Amino acid sequence: MKIAVAEINLESLQHNLLVVKRNAPNSKILAMLKANAYGHGTTEIAKSLHQADAFGVARLSEAVALRAAGITKPIVLLEGFFEADELQIISNLGLDTVLHTEQQFDDFMAADIPRSVRVWLKVDTGMHRLGLPPETFPAIREKISRHKNILGEPILMSHFGCADDVTHSLNDYQFSVFEELQNHHKGECSFANSAAILSIKNSHHQWVRPGIMLYGVSPVNNTSASNYELKPVMTLKSSIIAIREVKKGKVLDMVPLGLQKKTRV
Repeated sequence: MKIAVAEINLESLQHNLLVVKRNAPNSKILAMLKANAYGHGTTEIAKSLHQADAFGVARLSEAVALRAAGITKPIVLLEGFFEADELQIISNLGLDTVLHTEQQFDDFMAADIPRSVRVWLKVDTGMHRLGLPPETFPAIREKISRHKNILGEPILMSHFGCADDVTHSLNDYQFSVFEELQNHHKGECSFANSAAILSIKNSHHQWVRPGIMLYGVSPVNNTSASNYELKPVMTLKSSIIAIREVKKGKVLDMVPLGLQKKTRV
């Protein structure tokens, strides 16, 4: 008997990446590989995404595994580091790190690392999941831009909370907060996730971050993948073990007497 199999179509993956490029032709692509590439297999997906500019992972262990598999493209730790000691690994492997808390910022500034690291400064513009408070950004941006541990200019990033709902008022609010932050920032920016790539064109900036759309799922409410010419990358397959024909009403006759419902008077 055949077991259930998840079949991965890499041609569909590459097609979906081209959809990203068509929708954001002037932006670099940070392809999301977190959670084992949404269950598709991190290493295999990374090796297939030749035209992506960088990869995003959630945890340091994911980045270490990609480097061990020979992946040389930039890798961004979306959650950053949890212990100051991890900065040594980040530095040695040439990884990028997100800083989204003031504690991470302090640890980064105090670290003695062998080589500088590219930093993405994540600011909470209204989603209230992760990110530095907006009012702290100007001072942090100024301090970190002159620090020996940073490689190049930091990248400003944030995350939409409701981009999947095109009409949601939070989108406009977050965008206005992000625009204000840009007045204190000279470097590159990244705001658009999958839904924003398709529905909020003025949020694309220098970097877009496609995730679920790469794998063929529509990121916008009440729309199908076909609306955006996205193709499913994973297909679940198995085999039938038996087919039974049962006459209408026959199932009830087969229920053991002890399990039949009783009516109390």
